[in-house]
Amino acid sequence: AEDFSSGLARQHENYCLAVTFRRAPLLGIGFGNMHDWPIRAWGAFALKGYITHNEILWLLTKTGAVGFFFFLFFLNLIVLQGASISRQLRDPYLRALCVMMTLAILNQLVVSYVDMQLTYYRNMIYLGILTGMIPTLPIVEKKEQGELAWRRKAFEEC
Repeated sequence: AEDFSSGLARQHENYCLAVTFRRAPLLGIGFGNMHDWPIRAWGAFALKGYITHNEILWLLTKTGAVGFFFFLFFLNLIVLQGASISRQLRDPYLRALCVMMTLAILNQLVVSYVDMQLTYYRNMIYLGILTGMIPTLPIVEKKEQGELAWRRKAFEEC
């Protein structure tokens, strides 16, 4: 019964978001504004009119088609950059790390479709760290190669 009511509440949230999206499809309703409730629901969650479980549809409703396009464009650029960098890297450990980071970013979007992931600070800190680490991997690889060459040269001189 608990799973059924939870699923029903999520379907209700999706319906409310779809109705709200029809009101402002291009620019959205903005953050901090409560979405519409054509059918009243009950529950104890204090932010139920502001945050929903389906955060992909929630983001589309809040930012509209324009903001949602730029959000997905930004994330796709990060994923493309991760794929490009992983092909350039020679070190198998750094390459695996780059692939893991890229897949974790995609995974964050997939999970955001069914649960609150884009509004939890821990998830966003993790996503931000991964996003910032991807472009640094070629620098790390060059630095490691330079240190190895320096150590090899110092060892040969001894």
